[in-house]
Amino acid sequence: MKNRMLLSKQGEMRLEVTVFGSRPILDAIEDEALQQLRNAACLPGVCGLVAMPDIHTGYGLPIGGVMAVDAENGIVSPGAVGVDINCGVRAVSVPVGHREIRPHLKELLSGITAVVGTGVGSKTRSQIGKVTGHDFRRLVEGGVPELVPQGYATPDDVECTEEHGHLTPANLDHVSQRAAERGSGQIGTLGSGNHFIEIQQVAQVYDAKLAGPMGLVEGQVCLMIHCGSRGFGEQICQDYLRTMEHAMARYDIHPPTKHLASVPINSPEGQAYLSAMGCAANFAWVNRQVILYEIRKVFQRVLGLAPGKLRLIYDVCHNIAKFEEHGGRRLLIHRKGATRAFPAGHPAVPERYRGIGQPAIIPGSMGTPSFIVVGTDQAMTEAYGSVNHGSGRVMSRAQAMGKRGRAGKISDQEFRESMKGIVYMSGSGENLLDEAPQAYKDSVEVVDSLADIGLVVKAARLVPLAVLKG
Repeated sequence: MKNRMLLSKQGEMRLEVTVFGSRPILDAIEDEALQQLRNAACLPGVCGLVAMPDIHTGYGLPIGGVMAVDAENGIVSPGAVGVDINCGVRAVSVPVGHREIRPHLKELLSGITAVVGTGVGSKTRSQIGKVTGHDFRRLVEGGVPELVPQGYATPDDVECTEEHGHLTPANLDHVSQRAAERGSGQIGTLGSGNHFIEIQQVAQVYDAKLAGPMGLVEGQVCLMIHCGSRGFGEQICQDYLRTMEHAMARYDIHPPTKHLASVPINSPEGQAYLSAMGCAANFAWVNRQVILYEIRKVFQRVLGLAPGKLRLIYDVCHNIAKFEEHGGRRLLIHRKGATRAFPAGHPAVPERYRGIGQPAIIPGSMGTPSFIVVGTDQAMTEAYGSVNHGSGRVMSRAQAMGKRGRAGKISDQEFRESMKGIVYMSGSGENLLDEAPQAYKDSVEVVDSLADIGLVVKAARLVPLAVLKG
């Protein structure tokens, strides 16, 4: 079949696996990533497993993996969710043209770095400050709606955030003190690695009927924010990986690798993990919302734009496990480096987009195009309402930096050439070669490999004007 590869059922696998992608993408997938899919297909209760064209090797389930598990008799696995729980991206429309904003790009990036913490272990520079005690519990259990009374969010922001920025269950009692300590000072921070804030231009509108409700027209400016749950989510993942490694034997669960440590969904450990994961998901949505709040103030100071003019298009999460109904069956869908993309008419889609489908945001790599798409009914039946979350790496960070021999190393000159005409900055001063466009797959080919077979419809293509990396 076009743009699909099937991994046949063999050994302990419970089902065959579908991998989406064009032929060049499929031919280039690492053997290790494919083996990780085969390993996941052996888990108890797994009833569906697909991989997106941005697939690459991860921890447990590969990045780009979507795993459906029976909600009553299946397992939950932190390695199939990811370390950075609810790493996600939000897109924002800005009602100015790209020519108008170009003279102010450096000032805008500098202003953003002054209020958004960047880099490994970064602490908040936001007005919200360090959040502890009852306030921390309130935010991680209640999510973005808890920011509305304080003025950090609007009802429209809540409406256009996946799950309205509030996932349940979420009980801080299921989170370690160490995780809470790591998270308390990190709300409003970007972090490092592939996290970014990007000012973009709408380069092409493919479908005005889709782009119109999103407020997108060619030539205007958009903004993307990509980050997650920081040290809070990372600590929760590590805590529960250890818990499940020790608990598996009691439930007679023996995965092919400890990286897929799992327990039954309905076990005490499984329920506690889902509650802790909900706290991390809410933390991440709050984090991106506070960053947007601070960015709105910077745009107001530099361009005179009222904060309400920067309108949230949508916020999607990656690295999550959520209960959904597919084919009349209740499932726990693990999306690791994959994005929810429900079609027109689905009850989870905001009213504004009910007639077109939920916007799914697919960022490119640094210096390459990003896309906003909507999912289709076909994506629901073939991919559990999921699409890819980005481009996907073709080089590890070590390879890109030349730390594993000379092969694959990206030169400073190659990097500068690929970023010509784009203002860019590392907020922490880190070298950006490991985030160079050459380290990633072609975002156009990745998105087209799904659009060509009807899993998504493209609404708009966005190109970078300025990029802030953590």
